[in-house]
This record gives sequence, structure tokens and C-alpha cells, in this order.
Amino acid sequence: MKFITLLLFAFCLTSPVFADTLEDAEKAYKSGDYEKAYKIHFEGANKGNVRHQYYLGMTYSSKGAGVPQDYKEAVKWFTQAASKGDVQSQVRLGRMYEKGTGVSQDFKEAIRWYRLAAENRDVESLIKLGIWYSNGINVEQDEKEADNLFQSVVLQGKPKDLVGLGYKYEKGDEVPVNYNEAIKWYRLAADKGDANAQSNLGRIYENGIGVTQNYKEAVNWYRLAAVQGEWGARISLGYLYDNGKGVPKNSKEALKWHLLAAYDENVEGPSMDMHRLNLAIRYTIEALKGKTKAAKEGYVQGYAWASVVAANGNQDAVAQMETAEKEMSRAQVEKAQKLAKEIWAKTHKSK
Repeated sequence: MKFITLLLFAFCLTSPVFADTLEDAEKAYKSGDYEKAYKIHFEGANKGNVRHQYYLGMTYSSKGAGVPQDYKEAVKWFTQAASKGDVQSQVRLGRMYEKGTGVSQDFKEAIRWYRLAAENRDVESLIKLGIWYSNGINVEQDEKEADNLFQSVVLQGKPKDLVGLGYKYEKGDEVPVNYNEAIKWYRLAADKGDANAQSNLGRIYENGIGVTQNYKEAVNWYRLAAVQGEWGARISLGYLYDNGKGVPKNSKEALKWHLLAAYDENVEGPSMDMHRLNLAIRYTIEALKGKTKAAKEGYVQGYAWASVVAANGNQDAVAQMETAEKEMSRAQVEKAQKLAKEIWAKTHKSK
């Protein structure tokens, strides 16, 4: 009996049933009950729970999270969690000391926290420190240290991390513009099969950004990205086929890639509307130039694609529908309306 009593006592001490959990706080936050979420994190943080301390820091550093924004209070809780090895808190403190948010700006302290996070394999911190040491930003320039840090990025980072680093060098974000470095990081990611990196390399070679313009090389990179479904690469590849750049001019092959891009259900917004409208115009122009019955069917396609765009309130698409309709029979209009519904269903499956 004494053994059972001790066992029950131990269970009461360890069981999560008797205390609100991180999951409870998350549910409360998502439901808009910020007061309950704060209370759970506050109680957990004061009991020394590292994750509650981190989330309490996030609560104080955010707007509209149930308490007045208070960066100093956020620093307090991030520091408690970071001192116990919480990587996310270490990164947050690095940013706050770097920017002087809630504390006096202190690059040495920022480096200390980024370094601790980097030692715990945090890729953001590895990249940050690598950039600083490579370019002598906030520290004495040290290429050897930068190389070590970047090597860790290659070994531990995901392809998207490499792409992000390449983009920083291409656009001059935190570092001087360096196209050679940008291409190096894009290529590392592209060689790992990253479609975004492959598309970026296609864009660089198509436009001669930091390299000799090379349409064939652009086609090669765009094709690798396009077969993986990268939307921009499909459009760019289509235009290269349209204009015979890097490949023999081929309108059918161009149309294939333009259609694949137009049917992408994961892309919406003004850019997609513009692409679909251009596709509608393309079909209508081909129909106007054509003399055969088959060519005249381009009006149906043009009307249908314009109709899909017009459904988003685009007046240019409405005008395009009217242009096509003037050349169409009633049967063609009905056919186009049916096709538009089919296109909409295919391109809005998850909507």
C-alpha cells in the first residue's frame, strides 16, 4: 500500500494532466484568448520552463499579443531561456543586441549570442556571422573564420538557406553586391536540386547579371526548374522558345510551358492574372491571323482564359473577352464559357 501511495505521488508530480501545457497556450492564442495564453506562459516561465520563457519573450516583443509591447521585458525572458541553451532565444537576443532593441546596441553581445546559437547549428546565426567575418562587418575581417562558418552552412543548411545567402549577395542585403558569391551559393543549392536556385541561375544567365549573357545556359537552368514546377521558370522558358533564344524558335513548345504555368493552382494574384491574360491575348491574335476552322478555335481559348481573369475583377480581361466575342459564333461562346468553368475548377482545387 505504501508503495502504491508513493507511486501515485510521483505520478502527480510528473503528469502533464495537472498543468496547462504549451499546446494549451497555443490553442488559446490561436482562438484569440491572449489572456489565457499569457497566463499559461507566465506561470510556466516562472517555474523555470525554457519554452514558456521563450514564448513569454515573444509575447512581450510582439504587438497585439495580450500585453503592452515591452522589449525590455522580452529581453529579460529571452535571456533566461537563452542562458539555459534555448537556441531560438539566443537568436532573438542576437538580433536585439544587433539592432539595439530593448537594450543598448552592443555588437559584441550580439556576436556572443549568435555564436552560441551557431554552436547549436542554427543556420541563420551561421550565415549572419559568416557574412560579418567575410566582410569585416561589426568584427575584424577574418576570411578563414568566415569559410569555416559558411562550410557549416553548406553541411547543415537546407537548399533554401543557400538560396537566401545567394540572394543577399545578389541584391546587396547586409553585404556589398557580389555576383560571383551570389552565383556560387545559387549553384550549390541548384546542384542539390533546388528549383528556386535553378530558376535564379536561369535569370542571371538570361540577363547577363555578373556573367556573360548566355541564353543556352539560361535555358538549361530554367528547364531544370520548370520540370519541377517552378512557375517563373516555366514562363521564362516559354518566352525563350517564343523568341528563339538559346533554342530554336518553337511556338508549340512555348505554348506548352505557358499553359503549364497558367494551370498552376498554387499561384494567384496580379502576376498570374497578367500571365493568363497574356495567354488569352496570344490565342486571340493567333485566331485573328488564322484562316482555318482550327485556327479560329483560338477565340474559344482566348475567351475562356480572359474569363478566368475577369472573374477576379480585371477590366482588361473583360475588354479582351469582348474583343474575342465579336469574332465568335454563339456556339463558340457557349463552348468557351464551359471551358472557362473547367479551367477555374482545375486552377482552384484547393480554394
